[in-house]
Amino acid sequence: TRRAKKKRDILLMNVCHDLNFLFQFIDTKKIAHVSLRMVQITLSNGLCCMSPLAFAQFAIILIKNEEYGLGYRLGTLSLRLLDKINAQRYTSAVVALVGTLVSWVAEPLQSITESHLLGYKYGLRNGDSISSTLNYQFYLQINYLTGQNLTSSRDKCREFALQLVQRKQKFLLNGACCLYLQTVALIHGLEFKEEGNGVEKLPSWGDIAKSRTGTHLDFSLV
Repeated sequence: TRRAKKKRDILLMNVCHDLNFLFQFIDTKKIAHVSLRMVQITLSNGLCCMSPLAFAQFAIILIKNEEYGLGYRLGTLSLRLLDKINAQRYTSAVVALVGTLVSWVAEPLQSITESHLLGYKYGLRNGDSISSTLNYQFYLQINYLTGQNLTSSRDKCREFALQLVQRKQKFLLNGACCLYLQTVALIHGLEFKEEGNGVEKLPSWGDIAKSRTGTHLDFSLV
């Protein structure tokens, strides 16, 4: 039946989305193939609640291949579809993808910061903890890039990194710590090490450099 086909499409696209998330840390070359498969399912079988994610994923691929105009339009389309096809529960995930990775080609960073803060709140509301956390990390990153007070940025980054330790979300910890350590270095110098506030639980530059997965993503933050 039609309903059964929709459920199958949603299940398959959920698997594809999860694979793309894993490939960010393992083999980024495979992301394009999986993203194209998600779009193919949508174009062949019609729109479903996962379609905005499919278009957002593919928009990133277009941006990486310097198709900036088409990539931005597709990213914008993915955001508009969230309300039109009643897919609001994926708002946080779509904003996390489109904000920093797509919208920067045509929008000021300050507006992208606001989008990620909204994505963070949507994720909390809908129980999407991973997308919510990603949005908050992008929010901190862009605040740092746009010249937020370094002391405020350091404190927020430290608090966020410690929350990741508490939640055992280690896949984002090194990236968050890179940002925190960079703010500390800019304030006090590269050799300075903070004490107290629980920072002994956080990895150092050396620990991050020894990491076997995701190091290119971690250091790209700074």
